[in-house]
Amino acid sequence: MPTHSNLILYGGPTLALLSQPKLLQDFKILPPIKRGDLTLLCQSEQLGTIVIVDGIFHNYLSVSHLEIREAISKGWIVWGGCSIGAIRAFEMKELGMRGFGKIFNLYCQEEDFQDDEVALLHEPVPPYRMFSEPLVHIRVAIQELQTLGLLQPDSGERIIKNLKNLWFGDRTLVLFKQQLTKFVSKNDLIQIKEILKDFNRFRLKTKDLEQFLESFESK
Repeated sequence: MPTHSNLILYGGPTLALLSQPKLLQDFKILPPIKRGDLTLLCQSEQLGTIVIVDGIFHNYLSVSHLEIREAISKGWIVWGGCSIGAIRAFEMKELGMRGFGKIFNLYCQEEDFQDDEVALLHEPVPPYRMFSEPLVHIRVAIQELQTLGLLQPDSGERIIKNLKNLWFGDRTLVLFKQQLTKFVSKNDLIQIKEILKDFNRFRLKTKDLEQFLESFESK
């Protein structure tokens, strides 16, 4: 049986925003996963636990279901969450892959939650500077603004619809803020801009990973 002594995590921009990097100290960190990486890993590493977070969506083929099934069949424990990990965990939840986090739950509960909602453009190497913002994070920010009474529900829906119609690489915080100016008063916009200054509070992918690592550490 595999143990937790060999811990491997595939991640990139989601890891770069962690407020507690020490949570990763027991893991071997590998770049965002792409097709073929898992097969090579299973050929060279002793059995253990694999955590899939970030992956390649465009320049390379994404990690395949077959690779994950083969890893599980060999005895690896495979977790997925946050990004491509959440997508594959949802698709393979009946095939032995384990999912974690709110984004994974969104895939399980929301029929219209699409894969590109977690996608973003970023540098190919550390620190994986982001050039766009996942739509799922903007959704969280919109929900907060609606709860505070600073944005009407129908206005939030229109902004989401406008952004959904774009390629994921064009969804930026600058564009989101421009959209907001069309739907809120100048006075409310001042308060909104202050709220959005610390956008990390809305970055659900990183929050999911932090909570997973904290619970994993305590086991």
